[in-house]
Amino acid sequence: MGYFNSKLAREVARSTGWRDKVFSRRYQAILVSDEEEAQIGRLVYVLSHGCKENLVARPQDWPGVHSVTALLTGEPIEGTWFDRTREWEARCGRPPISCGLETLAQAERQRQATRPGLAVPGGIRYIFASLGLASLPTPPAWPTPSSPLEVNVKKTLTFAVSIRAPRRLVWETMLDAEGYKVWTAAFGEGSYFSGSWDRGQRIQFLGPGGDGGMTAVIDENRPYEHISIRHLGEVSAGVEDTTSPKVLAWAPAYEKYWFEDAGADTEVTVSLDTVPEYEKFMLETYPKALGLLKSLCEGKVNA
Repeated sequence: MGYFNSKLAREVARSTGWRDKVFSRRYQAILVSDEEEAQIGRLVYVLSHGCKENLVARPQDWPGVHSVTALLTGEPIEGTWFDRTREWEARCGRPPISCGLETLAQAERQRQATRPGLAVPGGIRYIFASLGLASLPTPPAWPTPSSPLEVNVKKTLTFAVSIRAPRRLVWETMLDAEGYKVWTAAFGEGSYFSGSWDRGQRIQFLGPGGDGGMTAVIDENRPYEHISIRHLGEVSAGVEDTTSPKVLAWAPAYEKYWFEDAGADTEVTVSLDTVPEYEKFMLETYPKALGLLKSLCEGKVNA
């Protein structure tokens, strides 16, 4: 989905001349529990796009792509595959690439013949104008890295919490020096930060007495909406390490927060990169930290 969003944003910018960001943030997968209430709530949220922004009166009135008509009537959603490679070759006056779309087409027809049970999810049917196929060709495998540097495979974890407090209060409490000490106590009593939350500024996240921690830079700061932290290395005995093989195996790593209104609540969504050795710790500890933030903010509202 991240790859799809990237390509979609480029096409929107190309088609409209838009020069700013198309999406306010990167794609993130949020776990939705199996309870019927949670499933319905997420479905309503998805289908209400366009209405909740007061752009149209009904989802059916949305002039662009929308699944609601297909869900209500069973009418299939159809699109056209536009071969951007062939367009580029035509613009440059070059013949088709040697590996050839026909070769790709043959491979895809063989796949369809040997695995006929595979279908495009959701009943969506694509029309590939250049290949005349019924489904998307299998992408080539990623090349094997040639660098001898050992790299830890990072995983992005996502957490969310709803807090019954105004968005501004949640933002200020979370990033305030004293508030930060309270909710990050879940990771270690006495945790604190040193530096600035302003965009482009350096910041350190440290343990008690400054013994051990992380050094980072603030990639993005949209007040009361979003903050993105790019972790660059470790801090030990007051000395930053951003160049050792141990650090380069995982750096950079990103930690991002989004703040959104959800009725009378503020929904805080967190995504962070972690390596396997810390995944279990983060899965167990981060919900506790967000629980402390929730209690702190709601306590201020009720005070």
